[in-house]
Amino acid sequence: MERITEGASRAWDIAAEEAGRSNGRLIEKEHLFIGLLSLDKALDTRDSEALKSLKAEHDAIQNVLEGACDHRSPSIAIRRALRRSIGGREKAQDGKTMHRSEECKSIFRRAAAFSSKGEVSCLHLMAAILERPGPVIEEALAGLGISAADILEPVEAWIAIMDGCSKPFVRSMDKRDIYSAVNSWLNRGEGAKSYLEKYGRDLTREAMCGHLGPFYGRKKELLQLIHVLGRRAKNNPVLVGEAGVGKTAIVEALAVRIAMGKDAHVLGGCRIVELSMASLLASAKYRGDLEERLKGVLDEAAADRRVILFIDEIHTIVGAGRCEGAALDASAIFKPYLARGLRCIGTSTISEYCRYIGADSALDRRFEAILVEEPCREEAMAMLGALRPKLEEHHGVRILDEAIEAAVDLSMRFDAGHMLPDKAVGLLDTAGSRARTPSLSMGSMEEPRKEVDFQAVARTMSSISGVPLEIVSGHMGGVSTSKLLGLDAFLKARLAGQEEAIDRIYKRLMVAYAGLEKRPGPLAVFLFAGPTGVGKTETARLLAEFLFGGREEMIRLDMSEYAEESSVSRLIGSPPGYVGYGEEGVLVRSLRARPYSVVLLDDADKAHPRVFDVFLQLFDEGRITDTRGRMADARNAIFILASSLKPAMGFSYEDVESRPGKRLTYRHNEEDKNGLEMLRPELINRIDEFIVFKPLGAEAVRGLLKRELDGALAELERRHQVSLRLSEGAQNFLASVCYSPEFGARELKRTVRQFIYVPLSGLILSGQIGKHRRWLAVYDENGISIIPDE
Repeated sequence: MERITEGASRAWDIAAEEAGRSNGRLIEKEHLFIGLLSLDKALDTRDSEALKSLKAEHDAIQNVLEGACDHRSPSIAIRRALRRSIGGREKAQDGKTMHRSEECKSIFRRAAAFSSKGEVSCLHLMAAILERPGPVIEEALAGLGISAADILEPVEAWIAIMDGCSKPFVRSMDKRDIYSAVNSWLNRGEGAKSYLEKYGRDLTREAMCGHLGPFYGRKKELLQLIHVLGRRAKNNPVLVGEAGVGKTAIVEALAVRIAMGKDAHVLGGCRIVELSMASLLASAKYRGDLEERLKGVLDEAAADRRVILFIDEIHTIVGAGRCEGAALDASAIFKPYLARGLRCIGTSTISEYCRYIGADSALDRRFEAILVEEPCREEAMAMLGALRPKLEEHHGVRILDEAIEAAVDLSMRFDAGHMLPDKAVGLLDTAGSRARTPSLSMGSMEEPRKEVDFQAVARTMSSISGVPLEIVSGHMGGVSTSKLLGLDAFLKARLAGQEEAIDRIYKRLMVAYAGLEKRPGPLAVFLFAGPTGVGKTETARLLAEFLFGGREEMIRLDMSEYAEESSVSRLIGSPPGYVGYGEEGVLVRSLRARPYSVVLLDDADKAHPRVFDVFLQLFDEGRITDTRGRMADARNAIFILASSLKPAMGFSYEDVESRPGKRLTYRHNEEDKNGLEMLRPELINRIDEFIVFKPLGAEAVRGLLKRELDGALAELERRHQVSLRLSEGAQNFLASVCYSPEFGARELKRTVRQFIYVPLSGLILSGQIGKHRRWLAVYDENGISIIPDE
């Protein structure tokens, strides 16, 4: 009997048992086919070397079957069908020696013709059986909707790759040539490792073992890649695209196609070897070590036309290994090899390709750039759908369709700094991990979730981005009760006399957070106009506190500092050639750090009109780019332009009060040329709501006074354990003094500071405050005095 591998030996033993169960006198090819499909029963061996060999052959057969049909467990289904056809008992006959039939002997002889050193593997046996399967095996395969030819093709392709031969020419090759090719493949690991094995990673071999994939889509890019590789000259493609669009995945998908025997007329027998520049540079102590290693790799790759090098981040070869005073680097070593037929695939981002490779015309002309764009929403969802089985298996959860849709939509909305499909895959992967491990005390607290649904993905996005869950859920259709519903009451409890302004703010934000408007701009853009001290800035702070978790989430830009035209550079950075080029502008830096915030443009009327040109595109598209090309996302921010303009300077309070359904009118005042020149029509069209804050009335000021005093008195009682009460006369006096239509609430704060805080501070610093538990503020002809309340 021919020398056989560990897997073929175990398959033979199982075939003998099957023959005994079927009450047969000889081992037929059907029994042997069952044995080849039953290698999983032999994986319990404790011999590590035998287990490694067995698993490799088992995985190869399973990959072939799973690729040929859609059945979840094709090997089990085929085994059962064959047993029904040939019959059998539950237990094999003991002590009976089984022999091969003549047909089975013929299968071994045919399999040996493809093997190296006369050693027959499971794949060789399967190929020999499927060449002449017979009616029993054909019928069993037909039950799964496949034929023997459907399985034979990938089996032959697998053998052809191992032999280093192109599949269509396997049968026509001379036997000695086949033996030579097989020996060259199997003997590659003997002796000293080659440069390619030492510094490279064989993607084709990993694809054969099922370690890559699954993949979906990118047919256009794959076809372009194969076209360039099939050219006679300049056959070095470079996949160019932003980080996260799937450039490396396209190369791995090509390796899978080669492993499956596809495109064999162009890539048959080829193998893709990934070359790591980091591995080449590691432990290169002396000058010349890198050059020696790189030249060794390139010599081996150039000597074997079946090798295709793959270099991720190929722009790193420019400048690698260059020493001070030397002109040569790794790219200079590559150039002659690329010109003489070496095939190389690279990946790079657009900016890095233009900066490093595009700047070197001699290197650039040796590559053919293939643009890889970000997939659309539907393509990204299909890619996640293909990846879902592996994620479910890894996390032990079930991922619903709504979770895949949410992962794509939410990552597109709330993660503008990354690209599809990478950001959606990362979000779904994290959601699966959170579902499997919801808390640190799983034993006594929360049980692991069995499903990943929309809410799980929304919670994950909220945790990663810091966006409140209400905003995330609202973007997906308002499936949960939103925190925003309490904004109206929250603002009215803290702002006095501005009920109409609060209502308009609340209604606009309801529409924004409900996700009804499909527009790319910010959540909302407001213009707050009104006299000083009426609550414009305080409203912005309260919005940041309620919607984004704290008043520190407000980005405040004092626009009076941008009165000069040249101050635009402070917002987006200085242009090239000017001082400060390369430094982030204030606006871009703040939005990149806190994209979910309230941006207050205070004293907007004091800024130079040229400054607001920066905001035109920002209010329209929700994004802004600085002079270095760095983008800041403003789609989840609220912009407020605050101005202390009077009605005579262009705005009419009465127009808004009498016609609340219409926009605030703007009247140009020739006498005040600095009135609202910044509000050009282009900017006005991008503002969602023009909101006028009315001057505070006496009742509103009295309410603000009570709120201010309540806060101060509560703090006094907390820190010093004493109470202070104001008499009726003291309250009336403070209300009359602090009311100022011109200065608004700011006069109130000055009044409370002068008549309440100053005398209280004297009592506290002198130590007298602790002598009495209760104090009383009274009014007399000298003002307000604080006396013990006994």
